[in-house]
Amino acid sequence: MKAKEFDEIFENEDITPYLDTNKIMKIDEFEKENIVLSMPYKLLKLLEKEANKIGVRKEDLVKVWIAERLQKESCY
Repeated sequence: MKAKEFDEIFENEDITPYLDTNKIMKIDEFEKENIVLSMPYKLLKLLEKEANKIGVRKEDLVKVWIAERLQKESCY
């Protein structure tokens, strides 16, 4: 489903049937600690572009991607 389609559904109806609740993990349940992450300018711009495309902050996108990868690797 494209982001635009999801936005339309989100605005007009309940999105719960579209969610896979078996894979939900609340990232905010964990104690937080700040990190500094340096990356090449080009990579940062690609990250910003992807975050803007789906309407989230780049920091939040990185958190989700890391959580997905860790879940895939069965680290938690």
